[in-house]
Amino acid sequence: RKQSLPFHHSFESLEKRLKRMYDGVECIIKQDLECLTIGTSGVFVYHESTSHLVLEWDSGPISDMIADSVVAIVLQMDANPVSDMGPQKLAGQANGAPYAGVDADTLKALLHSIFGDVEQKEGSPSLTVRLNSKHAEVVLETKEVISNDEELKERIEKAIQRIDRAMYPLSCC
Repeated sequence: RKQSLPFHHSFESLEKRLKRMYDGVECIIKQDLECLTIGTSGVFVYHESTSHLVLEWDSGPISDMIADSVVAIVLQMDANPVSDMGPQKLAGQANGAPYAGVDADTLKALLHSIFGDVEQKEGSPSLTVRLNSKHAEVVLETKEVISNDEELKERIEKAIQRIDRAMYPLSCC
């Protein structure tokens, strides 16, 4: 399938938004054009002209849903150009204030659904996440992730960001 969409923003801003939503977004060259590909879904997005994008994908349940979400992102960018001006802080994080996103119990339950072994010791200001003999601590007040394993740390940080965006979509960048 192929769809052309009006687009009046930078291609880089679309790339950043897609990377926040999906893992595996890559910029490649296809038919002499800069093109974004989303994982192995077979969905491609490229600039047709300065005012249009082309969205191309192989029809299937997953790739159709991904293509629909790309269309939604593009339409949202046109409807709300102010949100394209750069990162914004989460609600309650202005001037170094403590994190004001998801409460500890909700975060614990959601991280447990993703990673499995998550616990909080009585009175502890942090959560311990264990995955395949690796572990990380999540400081509840700031949501800082502390771990010797960079891959686990990044996965937990990305999960927390996605949880925040899901729970408070208008507060996140």
